[in-house]
Amino acid sequence: MNFSKTTPTQELSFETLIAFRTFINDLCNQLQNLQEDAALRNLSKITRVYRGQLMSNIELERIQSSISSYISMNSFLSTTVDRDLALFLIESAATSVSAPVENALKPVLFDIEIDPSSSRNVKPFADISSQSYFQTEKEVLFMIGSVFKIEKVTEVVDDRGTGSWTINLLLCSSKEHQLEQLVSYLNDKITKYKPKFIAIAHLLIDMGEYR
Repeated sequence: MNFSKTTPTQELSFETLIAFRTFINDLCNQLQNLQEDAALRNLSKITRVYRGQLMSNIELERIQSSISSYISMNSFLSTTVDRDLALFLIESAATSVSAPVENALKPVLFDIEIDPSSSRNVKPFADISSQSYFQTEKEVLFMIGSVFKIEKVTEVVDDRGTGSWTINLLLCSSKEHQLEQLVSYLNDKITKYKPKFIAIAHLLIDMGEYR
């Protein structure tokens, strides 16, 4: 299963989280190690990444109505530092779907800004090119639970009248003022239950994501 192919608005089910919890934990640890190694070797900091995909009208409208709100990723998020590659992936995805489906989907480019000054307080993310089979993709992977602020949503229409969308996100830490109360609540909720997967189930039920 390729978690990185899950779209930002899709979620890993409770069953999937439990079934792959060991793998997910191992991948999170590897991301942490790669991030720390990059810092120790004083590698150039990643300040902007991109993700190209098709998105349903419903998902796009939901994000449009949530400007200045926060979105938390319930899956690993695959991005690239190469904007042209992200745009190419959008075109490739569009040509692989049938016309009726294409009309229901919008080409979307996620433009994600990373503030180096706050990158220590965020969920781990790292350039995994050296670990990837497709090294030319210059992939940067974000851990489950990464939080982003929706800054802006804009439509661009080309000379042919074809519209595409750009969604600007800002990587945030749980220290953001608006998130502190939520993080505190979630931490309290988790400590109530043992083992932890029971806590996850209760959180999903509270959110209306699992029945």
